[in-house]
This record gives sequence, structure tokens and C-alpha cells, in this order.
Amino acid sequence: MSATECEDVVGWLTALFALDPVKEQLRGLRVANATSPEFIDAIASMAGPDRKETILREFAELPEMTVTTILDAWAMADRAGKSFAVTSERPDRPIAFAHSRRVRLTVDAEDDGVRVLLSHVPNRHAPWYSPVAVFA
Repeated sequence: MSATECEDVVGWLTALFALDPVKEQLRGLRVANATSPEFIDAIASMAGPDRKETILREFAELPEMTVTTILDAWAMADRAGKSFAVTSERPDRPIAFAHSRRVRLTVDAEDDGVRVLLSHVPNRHAPWYSPVAVFA
């Protein structure tokens, strides 16, 4: 997966999570204790047919903890009526990140909103940092 594709996906996710119909569906999934794959399938479907496969492919690289962190951070922002964003940031030292197979996931909760930041080198993750959820 390319860095550009990752940046596209986080932009799409940020825009989707801000839409009232998407918020309503995600709230319903939370009440129903939906699984991460159910959340991701719903989000990808709401993104539209031209973006669905890209979103599914991007999330297929992420382990359950990363997915649930993003969803929990959104829920925290939603409950507080604050903005929410998912961002991708190129590592400041990409060669070191790639060599150590580092993935950085950060949640910033501030007065005006919540932001999830994901930094990684695509396809350069530790073997144990692999998906535990399979997305349709």
C-alpha cells in the first residue's frame, strides 16, 4: 500500500465520521456490540463503491487493537460533541521505522476534538503486528 493511498483513506475516514448518517449508523453498531469487521464493512460501504475496496484493504493490514482504538477515539469525540480526525503522518525517520518495522498509533484528545495519528511505512510492519480480524 502506498503512502498516498493511506493519506487518501484517512481523509475519507475523517470526512465520513463527520456525516450525521454515518454517526447514526456507528452509534447503532456500538449499541449492538458489533465486531470490528462489522464496523469496517459498514464504514467501507458508506464510503461508496469506488472507495470500499481501498478502505477494506487498508484496514486489512491493521490488527484489532488499532481498529478498536480508532473506533473508541471516534466514540469519545462523538459523546463529547467534538470533532474527530484520523491522520497519517510520514515518519520523521522512515528508514529507521522500516528497519525496526515500527508502527506508531497516537490519540490526542484536546479541547476542540480528538485526533488519531498513524505513522508507519506501508508493508513494513513487524510480523506479530498482524491483523486478528478478517474483513469481508
